Amino acid sequence: MISQIGRCACKMYDKFGKMVHECDANACVRTPINSSEYDFMGYSIYRTLQLDSDPSLNGNYRYSAWLGWQPEIGYANWNNVSARELYDLRGVDPIDPDFYDDAAFAVNVAGESKFAPVIEALHAELERKVKSYY
Repeated sequence: MISQIGRCACKMYDKFGKMVHECDANACVRTPINSSEYDFMGYSIYRTLQLDSDPSLNGNYRYSAWLGWQPEIGYANWNNVSARELYDLRGVDPIDPDFYDDAAFAVNVAGESKFAPVIEALHAELERKVKSYY
C-alpha cells in the first residue's frame, strides 16, 4: 500500500468569506500538484518485509520519505530526502495500517542503525513504485 501527501508552509485563504490560517496537513488544501507552494512531498509504503540479509528484521513496517518538490516538472526529487520515518509494526495486527493505535506510531526508528537495511529496501521499492506512475 502506497500513499502520497504534500506539505506546504502555512498560508491564509478565503473560506466562506472569512480569512483562514491553515497549517500542517490542511495547508495544501486546494493546491494544484504543480504548485510551487509545496515544500515537500511525502510518500509512504506499508509493507511486510522479508530480508534474507537479516531475518530478525522481517515483519510489518510503515516507511515514509519526505522529498524536495520540483514544481516545474510536478515530481519529487528522490535525491533530496529531507526526512524519513520508519515505524516498526512487527507484532501489531495489520488490519489497516492507517488506523493503528497511536502507540504503534509513537517511535520513529529511522535513526536507529539496525534498521538501515529496512530503510534501504523500502526506500528503493517506494521510489520504483512511485516512478512507475510518472
